[in-house]
Amino acid sequence: MPSTPSRSGSGDSAKSAGGSTRDRELSVNFYSPENGHWAAYVRTKGADDGTMYHVRSDAQKDQDQFYYDEKRQVFHSPSLYGSSVVGKLSSGEAAMAGASIRSYASDERNIPRVSRGTNCQNFVGGALGRLEQDGLLKTGQSQYFSQQVGRRGEDIGKDLQRTGRHFALAQKIKPQGPPAARFAEQETRRAPKKLNMSAYSHLSQ
Repeated sequence: MPSTPSRSGSGDSAKSAGGSTRDRELSVNFYSPENGHWAAYVRTKGADDGTMYHVRSDAQKDQDQFYYDEKRQVFHSPSLYGSSVVGKLSSGEAAMAGASIRSYASDERNIPRVSRGTNCQNFVGGALGRLEQDGLLKTGQSQYFSQQVGRRGEDIGKDLQRTGRHFALAQKIKPQGPPAARFAEQETRRAPKKLNMSAYSHLSQ
């Protein structure tokens, strides 16, 4: 009986196991050169917009709770500092990736809380792990980005380049109002530090 082809390491070839072109890019986007907001993002290569998967805070609802948010979002937003493409997907795989992230977010244990010392960065690292488990992302991405939690976006970009991973620098940004995502005052892996939340008030609109 023929074995079922493994989907582990998806994105290694230009076509999926079913023959569909992998023309979608899954990236981790950084919205500050400092220790700022992260999001997972899927778009057709070169497209002006795509789908953002992230969590954000709403102090009016709950001082402790983060909330899952998924929406169409322009890629080169005023607040984008840089991005790292971590995988390539076909249209079908992109749909499965969205479903996989939604499933991950549906588990309350995966939603960050200030009282737990977790934030949007931890959420992105965990979501990448779910995509790896589902065979939609090459193993190792979750571990790498989870190890970057709490670091400055600029330093992560340099490390991505140093280690031969993809990193694309966007235009430098200027603060434009209050942040839409809030972080814990203490990181679980590093000593507490002040976070510079650069302009991305549009994320809460």
